[in-house]
Amino acid sequence: MPYEVQSHCLQCNRGDTVLIGNWPDHLGIFVCQYCKALVNIQTDIGRCPGCGYEPVNEEFYDHSFSIPYIGGKFKHELEQGPLCPKCGGVPLTFETNTHINMRMVIDNGQRARATAGRNYMEKAIFLNSMTPVIHEFRIDAGELLDYFNLEIPNLPLVTKRVSFPIYSDILIHVATRLTMENEAFGCKLGKEEIISRFIGASDAVTENKAMSTTQDGISPADETLHRDELSKLQGTWVLVETTAMGKTIGEETLSKGPPITLVIEGNTYHDRFKGTFEIDPTKTPKWLDRFPPAEAAMGSRKQLCIYQFEGERLRIRTALPSVPERPADFATSDRYVTMLYARVPKA
Repeated sequence: MPYEVQSHCLQCNRGDTVLIGNWPDHLGIFVCQYCKALVNIQTDIGRCPGCGYEPVNEEFYDHSFSIPYIGGKFKHELEQGPLCPKCGGVPLTFETNTHINMRMVIDNGQRARATAGRNYMEKAIFLNSMTPVIHEFRIDAGELLDYFNLEIPNLPLVTKRVSFPIYSDILIHVATRLTMENEAFGCKLGKEEIISRFIGASDAVTENKAMSTTQDGISPADETLHRDELSKLQGTWVLVETTAMGKTIGEETLSKGPPITLVIEGNTYHDRFKGTFEIDPTKTPKWLDRFPPAEAAMGSRKQLCIYQFEGERLRIRTALPSVPERPADFATSDRYVTMLYARVPKA
């Protein structure tokens, strides 16, 4: 988050591209009848970039219940969008196409602080979407507000609605931070409880959302598979075999030195470094993308991997930094590094 969203009219087959979630820069989405377009209104200008019209709070479009998450996911049936400003024929539909890193919001402190005391649509939606995350992880509201450069509002907000895409991104971002630093934001929960609550919140969202029926939609079965795979990855793993440049080092040799471990908690991993990862178990072989910290990136902040479970063992194959393609299989190759881990039983 923010997200790039594309509107679409089924009658005239036209639309506009806007951002949601970027409250330090945008007052919200305005349906401009003069420009016949959906536009973002800048916080420091307050006027339509096309015609110069200055909308008041009541004229901004509350997108909370009409814009889905990436892949068409939503908690319930989507509301109709506003009438197409280009033809006035039918309500618009929306597709969320691009996720932009949340650092765009977090690192925008100067612009954010300049909005202190102002009550407007995009900021109100963001504040509302934080609330269930605060309750879920029992974190200090003041600390999370500070983290996002927000102040405690002293007026009734212009909307009481929660945006599912914005809530989902805040949930993932906060949960990832807590799994790496469980006392962040004044949280008093242990790591296992944080992970359990994160998975539980994801379950609740999955059970209550309406799914897209388009070709690019994510089915409930895929959601369940993803959740089950993530659960299986949790825990501590120890390296028992590694293969690189055609040479294999086996368990007997590795056991003579200190154990090399991989710890997975939520969507974070910890080997020599701490980083985050994403999986796609619907692919064959299953995909795993690792996002190491800058000091471990070796020229790339995204490592393309595949993985498979072999009983209580986990095999991961990673492309070398000089190789731009994801491994296609686990066949021997000098272009990839393969590591086999054994699960460490819980004490």
